Amino acid sequence: MLAFTGKRGAEFDMIRAELFSISRGELYDGIVSLAAPAFGPNDKLEGAISISGPDSRFDAEAIARNRQYLYRASQRLTELFGGDGTRFQAVLP
Repeated sequence: MLAFTGKRGAEFDMIRAELFSISRGELYDGIVSLAAPAFGPNDKLEGAISISGPDSRFDAEAIARNRQYLYRASQRLTELFGGDGTRFQAVLP
């Protein structure tokens, strides 16, 4: 989650705004990874939670569904780490 370590550019701006990233074949051909950050006190990035699998299982509907699961999990982890989980309210339905 380089977007939360000071990286600049439109791609990183979008990840920061959406609290979500997706990669397709970045490390392995045919693998999709979805990720959302988890924060601690003072909005410090503590880590990320992700879901990965074959691209055949990640159509637009599956991405949208799993994105919501990641947001909820990241919100809870952020709260457990002592961060402000309310930041995820803007991206949750």
